[in-house]
Amino acid sequence: MNSRRETDSERLLEEFRNKMMKAAAAHGFHHPEVIYYSQMVDLQHNNLLEEKKSDRKCPMFQADCMA
Repeated sequence: MNSRRETDSERLLEEFRNKMMKAAAAHGFHHPEVIYYSQMVDLQHNNLLEEKKSDRKCPMFQADCMA
């Protein structure tokens, strides 16, 4: 069992992903609503990576820590 709590950013990412998948099932992958949610997923994923990068003092991005 994983005891780590899901963050607000992770919940938001999952919410956008679920909406994207439902919209794709209803309208097809090229529908503007699907593209919008896909872009929101990308933005939220980037935000989450930035949060984790700063929280962990960049273990995944060692070059950033060298400065």
